[in-house]
Amino acid sequence: MMPAVSRAISRAEERLDFPPHEEVLEYAKKLTEQKIRVKGLPEDYFPLLYEDVIVETYSMAFINAIGEQNRRCQECVRSATTPRV
Repeated sequence: MMPAVSRAISRAEERLDFPPHEEVLEYAKKLTEQKIRVKGLPEDYFPLLYEDVIVETYSMAFINAIGEQNRRCQECVRSATTPRV
């Protein structure tokens, strides 16, 4: 692994306050490569973008988990308050 990529992972870990999981690192790597390709960015931009994508991946997972929790709570309230005939 390139030193710049290792530093990007370390910086992401510092921002997250826990080590990123290998599956997340692999997902973030693929997404970063895709973003670079689509936007036509130079390859040396990879470590900078990679760090952000790692952190964003966890942020989005957290947001999605909260949304799912809220959806389930609403279903519970709805089923508890719906009159049964």
